[in-house]
Amino acid sequence: RFGIEVQTIQADLSRNEEIEKVISQTQDLKVGLFIPCAGLETHGEMTEISVEKELALLQLNVITTFTLTHHFSKKMVKKNAGGIIFVASMIAHMPNPYFSNYAGSKSYVLNFGLSLHHELKRKGVDVIVLSPGFTNTPMTKVVLDEFDMSKMPFVRMSPEDVAIETMNAFGKSPLIIPGRKNRIMVKIATKFMSTKKAIKMGGNMMEKAMKIK
Repeated sequence: RFGIEVQTIQADLSRNEEIEKVISQTQDLKVGLFIPCAGLETHGEMTEISVEKELALLQLNVITTFTLTHHFSKKMVKKNAGGIIFVASMIAHMPNPYFSNYAGSKSYVLNFGLSLHHELKRKGVDVIVLSPGFTNTPMTKVVLDEFDMSKMPFVRMSPEDVAIETMNAFGKSPLIIPGRKNRIMVKIATKFMSTKKAIKMGGNMMEKAMKIK
């Protein structure tokens, strides 16, 4: 529609050997904006969850995110221009029982991105971390199917609204939490509540939503 050429590379980014496919096929591309946003959600009790699935999550959110950021940021720094939008999560900012590994992996994305904001800005590359709340995407359909959402105070947002808020903040702020109510929730949990109370609140909320006795 807009005369833009699109190149698609199919790869399973939860597998280490597949990362090289992306790197090798983008060596000659001029990349101005990199958004590592492949989604994989896991949850459950630590003693019941699948080790294989949780390791794939860590591969995707930590190893793949770092490796591809290293690849594309070098290309951007060479031309002293570019941008990276990291996709973390609201739960990266606070304790989240029953989402322990997912929350931990998103905390990596959050701190990694915020740290790079300063480091790469000096070299002409804008970095922002997007920490969305509950967004209506195919990934979150699993949560809708399994959880009682009436027990969870999350604001459901459309991908379009999340994207608009993110792009409006891009180049101006190191962090964007879309949705006013979502921003208030994170502030309460991180600024006005002790860690002990935040853990208990998160645990109680998830147990009600998951109907855990």
